[in-house]
Amino acid sequence: MKRALVLSMASVVDIMERDVAVLRSSASVPEALSVMRKNGVGIVPVVEDGRLVGLMRSELAVDPENAESTVGEVMAGPETFVEKNMGLENAARFMVISRMARLPVVDNGVNRRFMGMVTATAIVNELKK
Repeated sequence: MKRALVLSMASVVDIMERDVAVLRSSASVPEALSVMRKNGVGIVPVVEDGRLVGLMRSELAVDPENAESTVGEVMAGPETFVEKNMGLENAARFMVISRMARLPVVDNGVNRRFMGMVTATAIVNELKK
């Protein structure tokens, strides 16, 4: 018998990390790898003029074929994000579906103004309260 988890009434904006490293699409892939190492993360949002334009993932950064590329040439598209008012239960489900434990938070899906990142760890910590 499955037990349903009762999550907090908080939304992702309430628990997201606001001060996160970002990259510009003009950055080199080696620069992206350096940012990932320095911050201990495998996904870095790519932001231009305050808007989320993509995600730089570690598997793209370590691919030797990408060593001479810019982030903009190899980044994943910006379709994987959560909106700031999304509830934690839905965000957790989306993390499972997208197989990502760290997701960018935007103000809305239309203009994708980048606000921060939400992690599975932050959601788990909210559940402990």
